Amino acid sequence: MAERSKEFDVTKTTCIIDGCDSTKIMARGWCGMHYKRWYKHGDPLTPAKAYAPKGATLQERLDFHAFDAVQRIEGMTVCHEWRGLRDDNGYGRIWTGDRVEFAHRVAYRLARGGLDDSADMMHQCDNPPCINADHLRPGDDALNAQEKVARGRSLNGELCYAHKLTDAQVDEIRAAYTGTRGQQARLAEQYGVVPSRISTIVNGKARTRPTNWRPGYDGSESLGISSAEVREVYAGV
Repeated sequence: MAERSKEFDVTKTTCIIDGCDSTKIMARGWCGMHYKRWYKHGDPLTPAKAYAPKGATLQERLDFHAFDAVQRIEGMTVCHEWRGLRDDNGYGRIWTGDRVEFAHRVAYRLARGGLDDSADMMHQCDNPPCINADHLRPGDDALNAQEKVARGRSLNGELCYAHKLTDAQVDEIRAAYTGTRGQQARLAEQYGVVPSRISTIVNGKARTRPTNWRPGYDGSESLGISSAEVREVYAGV
């Protein structure tokens, strides 16, 4: 990180950053541009963001930001990881001329044609910044939710941020419960939860399935399954 001198020349009429000839000093001996970069990023030498040329087509905007080809999953083609802006979940974002969209949706639309705005776009590679159209498939909310569970990405059961019991502990509680008076309170004290939580577990109202359960899954097989396999697995469930 660039640091200013503790004692800079107050009579200096240009920005103290080497190579900057701006005479509009804002603070700390820096011009407005370098001061704002320091204020926002903590470093006055942070590079300015690059933007696609005004009036660029969608394809030109994608090409401008480009991507990094990265091998993420063995047996699949490389992921095209978006170099431009990403949101907090890792998905690429791009200005299309009238609004900001997900970069992978734009990439799919350009490569494969029309895409209904209401359709979900799912990554076969489970890699949010990937914009490789070969890794993308349109779907719906139900299939998207099933894929999250089948691939172990759904935050349910012991993956939930608020969980207090593991799957193994849930099994222990059910096995130990006999229905005797006061047992729920004793189990609650033993496992560090409230009695009502024990009640919902032993009465089949909570944690009825293991974390990210899917039909036929016993924990020994790979979670890297395709959308077609997900549909087959959940058929009739």
